[in-house]
Amino acid sequence: MYNYRQNIGPSQSGHSRLSGTTSPAQIRKAQQTNSASETQPLFIQNASSSLTQKNERASYFIDKETANEIAEMRSPISTPNAKKYQGVDRVNKELRHIASAVFTAAKSSGLNMVEVQCSVLDGTLHISSNFHSDKIIQSLQESLNKDYRAEEKSYRPADFNDWEDVYDSREHRHATKLNDFVDSDSRMKSIVRNMRREIRQDVGVPHNTNLNNEEIASQAVNMLKDIRAALVKLKDGDSSSIMIHAPLKSSADEKTRETTHAEQNIQEYIATQGQQALQSVRKNHGIEDTSNVIVPMAGRFVACATCNEVEHVAKSSERGFFNPESNQAVLHRATSRVGRAFPGERQYIAHNTLSSDSHEAISRAKDIAHQFALGKSGNLSSHHKELVTPYSFDTDSDSDPEDKKPRRPANS
Repeated sequence: MYNYRQNIGPSQSGHSRLSGTTSPAQIRKAQQTNSASETQPLFIQNASSSLTQKNERASYFIDKETANEIAEMRSPISTPNAKKYQGVDRVNKELRHIASAVFTAAKSSGLNMVEVQCSVLDGTLHISSNFHSDKIIQSLQESLNKDYRAEEKSYRPADFNDWEDVYDSREHRHATKLNDFVDSDSRMKSIVRNMRREIRQDVGVPHNTNLNNEEIASQAVNMLKDIRAALVKLKDGDSSSIMIHAPLKSSADEKTRETTHAEQNIQEYIATQGQQALQSVRKNHGIEDTSNVIVPMAGRFVACATCNEVEHVAKSSERGFFNPESNQAVLHRATSRVGRAFPGERQYIAHNTLSSDSHEAISRAKDIAHQFALGKSGNLSSHHKELVTPYSFDTDSDSDPEDKKPRRPANS
């Protein structure tokens, strides 16, 4: 059984308080239930704050023509070749492998989650998907307990612009790499050693923080250890260190398709309920109250145009939750690439990262939705940015010698 808890939204004064129809007693009961069942994950069903009725939650729907108009505002480029994931990006790399493993296992059961995104904060692995989030734990556990190495399918794609070839090559390779990460102490030690060295050399370091490189390395190592610890526990049937985030609304039906995208589900939780986790990270790891806490985020795909816009506002606007000047959380992605705006689904905007002021957050979310509805006339931060036209997969990794698998012949 999953334990459900509603989200906590900011009050008018900007302070966190219980929201929606959930009472404090219900919150305490859910927490006690989760404590009593230590091997179960906490399943978060995001809810609107009391200041935001469901009909006020910002959303938009665009058709293919409008989505294509938005894409035409960008500079098309071919798919980048594999790149090295170094420094803090190594944390994102492991999160990408988790996302791939979850999606692949769910797909084998006939489910299309569309996208899976992951993060880690204070010993908890956070995972969400656009659809079928209730199957994440089962899918990840199946993947961790499957011996992919016996299948000997790993290869590099012959054509990085071929969607099917890239997907097929990653499906097995990422799951295999994830299992190695969980099972091999020597691999973990090697990753940590290389990551520390790279960060000392100022490689793979986020430069939008108020942290020095030693502080960054310390946070990155702890994140890797937390990810691995959560996965080791899950492999043995204990999912208590994993938190699953469901969309505000979710329907995969083609006629009524709607959702909040995976990364926004996680970010919404961290912005509204994560203050305790941020304080705990600082206390447990000796981080100053005025120092940033790095929050990594990664999935199968780069952030789509919508999620990028939400993250851009949250990072660059006054009172935005991920604004480094707030001395709180700093969102870290291993790529600056931005995906497409996707048509054919109603997308709800998770607004609580956009401002600590509830009314301002709602206003900013509505403005984002409005800009997408305007199509090419909209004012979007992704306009004029490069767009990889074949697909929105995150860039392939080439950071370890053992990653350099042979490529499949182009005619195979």
